[in-house]
Amino acid sequence: HSTRPALVIVFDGSGTMWGKIDGARQAKFEIARDSLRAALSPLADRFQIGLVTFGARSRRACSSVDVAAGPGTVDGLAALEPLDDFNPQSRGPVVLGLETAMQTLKNFKGPRDIVLIHDGTDNCGKSVCDSLAALQAAAPGVRISSVFLAPKPNQKTAMACLGKTGGRAISADTAEDTDAAIRQ
Repeated sequence: HSTRPALVIVFDGSGTMWGKIDGARQAKFEIARDSLRAALSPLADRFQIGLVTFGARSRRACSSVDVAAGPGTVDGLAALEPLDDFNPQSRGPVVLGLETAMQTLKNFKGPRDIVLIHDGTDNCGKSVCDSLAALQAAAPGVRISSVFLAPKPNQKTAMACLGKTGGRAISADTAEDTDAAIRQ
């Protein structure tokens, strides 16, 4: 693989992503998609970008994960094209999405990052923090960051454990927060 750092976006396709966020007319997934494209546009040729989605199929709700684009398999922002006609509709297997992203990165050398964009905790019976050691064992050295869209107050710290990977856990309560969080 090339020496460019690998970046895999894990994008929530659970039905709640159709919901609104404070101050916005668009659905959460549309705001996140547009913010993601804007943030990555000037950087796209510096990374091997991949996209993993979860929850966008109603059948097999808790196993609904797709590698929409493996890192480095398409050029730049083409990795985000599957989000153009994205239809969130199911449950949120967050941990399975992260496990799948880790698998796409295990053969890469150099810097590897995962950015999880989601609006809830895993609702398929797994905890990101309880699964963190196994996730890290799958691809040691991968940093995982989370942009949590409009978290419920009791969920704000649910992803704090990602700091142990060198990543960040950022909550975004408004459309402007989402833009800023994704840029970070």
